[in-house]
Amino acid sequence: MAFGTFTPVVWNPDEEARKICAEAVAKAFYGVPPARLEMVVSQGPAAKVLVEESRSAHMVVGGSRGHDGFEGQLLGAVSATVAEHAKCPVLVAHGSDLPAGISIAPGQASVEGGGKAGPAMPSPDRVVVGYDGSAEAALAVRWAARHAKFLDCELQVVHCSLWPLLTSDLGPVKGIEGSGLQHQAQAILDEGKAEALSVAPRVRIRSSLLYGLPAGHLRRIAEDARMLVLGSRGIGGFMGLLVGSVSLELAATASCPVAVIRFDKNPEGRIVVGIDSSGSAGVLSIACAMASATGADLMIIHVIRSHDRTAHEAGGGQGAARRLLLTAAHDASGLASDVPISQHVAQDTSVPRALLNAARGAALIVVGSKGRGLLRGAIGSNAHAVLHHATAPVLISRQLEPGGTAGNVAT
Repeated sequence: MAFGTFTPVVWNPDEEARKICAEAVAKAFYGVPPARLEMVVSQGPAAKVLVEESRSAHMVVGGSRGHDGFEGQLLGAVSATVAEHAKCPVLVAHGSDLPAGISIAPGQASVEGGGKAGPAMPSPDRVVVGYDGSAEAALAVRWAARHAKFLDCELQVVHCSLWPLLTSDLGPVKGIEGSGLQHQAQAILDEGKAEALSVAPRVRIRSSLLYGLPAGHLRRIAEDARMLVLGSRGIGGFMGLLVGSVSLELAATASCPVAVIRFDKNPEGRIVVGIDSSGSAGVLSIACAMASATGADLMIIHVIRSHDRTAHEAGGGQGAARRLLLTAAHDASGLASDVPISQHVAQDTSVPRALLNAARGAALIVVGSKGRGLLRGAIGSNAHAVLHHATAPVLISRQLEPGGTAGNVAT
């Protein structure tokens, strides 16, 4: 056994990181970096750090996969996470076959109906609708187009393609015109625009082709929109599942009102809005705006639970409900003076059942969701039940805590 001198090696992660940055800058700018260049070394999970930096950035740019990425997987875990949660556009570059990169964020947009093509910033005065080629999504697009026309605002049709998350082979098959996954995604988007124009030929349409999971993109792109419209289920939804996971997630997490379209049997019917004991001012305001825009009658309903002991107390129950509805009707008249308004008190052990019974033949059901269930990011049980059993479109407005914003549909 022989012994030699041992010289410890001291590894400095900060120094190593700066060396990596310097090498990258040298390669990118051929050794002559621009005057305005800042190199920052951060500690922590890469995706978390990049998402935090995106709050004040114009764009985040990254490679599709880093070290230890699986062969054949187009987007690595970091790229996919940043694309899903970043607060600004994200550009993911994937090899030399896609020199322009893959846009994973809002920006690939064009305007139809007299507008110019280009990546102009979308107007807040718009209705956003998701389209994936399914029959449910087509119904949602037609509903959204009609209501964008009623509200006199722009319609933004969004298609999210999942293919770039699964493969890098997006181009056409050699010798076959119109082939390839990229072409297919654009064709689906064009189909969505055609559905919209078939019912509202004069509506202003903006289209966006995005890559990645739809829930995150739609939530972000509709952040300041008037309304987000979704089909009840998309392609790949389980048979018998009445409302898909994307629709449920966005109904619970979107910052604007969310309309879920499963049926549209009575477009000329009335609008029914359910209010709770607080008066549901935000929900009532949205219902008034929709009734005024569409010319529909408005029914305001309040449900008394039969097993609630206050329903049988003197001065409570029916009397309190009628006073609540009188106040709500007065407020609604101020918001929509041209709308015929009726009131209805229902008594049932189930709030959703009473609301659905009163809403038979309605064009739209408007409900609030406080989402105070066991799961964070889930809608309340009443709104959940209405979504699953309604035979009319359902518009959900989250009733946020004080300091939040309840919705963007304005009168």
